[in-house]
Amino acid sequence: MNQQLQKAVAAVAAHKRPIVITAFLLSFAIAFTTVATASSPVIRQIKIFDSGSTLTVQSISADPAAVLAAAGIETGERDLVDVSHFADDEEPSIIVYRYCSVFINDDGAVKQIGAAGFVADALEAAGVVLAKGDVVSRPLNEPLAPGMEIAVARAFTVTVKADGKSVKIVLADGTVAEALAIAGIHLGASDIIKPGLAEKLAAGTAIRIYRVTSKTRTVTERLRYKTVTQYSANLYKGSTRILQRGSDGKSEVTYTDRYVDGKLASSSVKSSRVLVAPVNKIVLAGTKVRPTAIRLNAGLSTISPLTPPAGLVFDENGMPKNYKRIIEGIGTAYSGGQSTATGRRAAVGYVAVNPRIIPYGTRLYIVSTDGRYNYGYCIAADTGGFIYWNNAPVVDLFMNSESQCEAFGRRQVRIYVLG
Repeated sequence: MNQQLQKAVAAVAAHKRPIVITAFLLSFAIAFTTVATASSPVIRQIKIFDSGSTLTVQSISADPAAVLAAAGIETGERDLVDVSHFADDEEPSIIVYRYCSVFINDDGAVKQIGAAGFVADALEAAGVVLAKGDVVSRPLNEPLAPGMEIAVARAFTVTVKADGKSVKIVLADGTVAEALAIAGIHLGASDIIKPGLAEKLAAGTAIRIYRVTSKTRTVTERLRYKTVTQYSANLYKGSTRILQRGSDGKSEVTYTDRYVDGKLASSSVKSSRVLVAPVNKIVLAGTKVRPTAIRLNAGLSTISPLTPPAGLVFDENGMPKNYKRIIEGIGTAYSGGQSTATGRRAAVGYVAVNPRIIPYGTRLYIVSTDGRYNYGYCIAADTGGFIYWNNAPVVDLFMNSESQCEAFGRRQVRIYVLG
């Protein structure tokens, strides 16, 4: 008896593990099993499993080959027969594993091989050596069947970086979430992971976990005042005056600070309340157009006999300095008449205006812009008929004679509105 058969028969006798032997060696087991069995014949119910079918036979034979032959079951040289339970008292059995063709997909490389037995036998026959972490699509102890497909997924390494550490995980398939489970790494509710949990893994995948925490803090901050500009026609353009000085206020602000891996990444305002309101600075800015200088002809005296108010101040050119506004436009002259629209007797020094623009009683000072006439201090007392004209004059000056009126004609004038 050769060494392979001795080992097979020894295991059968000891009932330690299933023994699969080739049909060619089966005939050599007859002598040993005959010696090992009791001398008195016993009829036994023996189950024969062959390619998914089950047959129960009665036999007193201690020869597995004889039992198979009596049942009409033939085996080929490359078939395997498991007789490890043939000598069992309660449920004796014989299992026949047929030699068949199967397909093995080794990480994308497909080959067809012939084998009998189990998935592990097919892998061995194909020269497939499994490494740590490799995954086989079928259990290694699954019996082979014709046309069976067996896939081997080779393990690869992925790296998981978290909490200042780097962990290498070996696996053949899966997602980022599965890699974290293997590494025993748990995610917080706000943590960031790249790539995402559902991403499929591949060789060299680097998984990065960023720990995110939040803290709140409350501080007192300055509320800066604003500068508000108001406009006045009583100030020249470019001139300003402070009406109200500004002062800063205070507020209490609560921030939520977001930290990523211990470093401040962003801050957002959670709440705020004003402790002291700021006072805005108010600046008055002038809109009055500074008039161009008018130079009166030398030796020119005023036409109006009215005496200017004591408080009226003149510049070096003889123009009023303290006035409310300036009106420029066409001026005309008239004479005659007994009374004015205000009931005052018509006289030099009392001029006709459009009362909707210059109210009656308004004190004025009028000169021609060419410097040839200085009508002087006067009072708005009459209504000019020109108010109904198109392109009407702004003032009609009362003169003593028609000849004076004709000499004056239509002329550009400047009216200083004194008040």
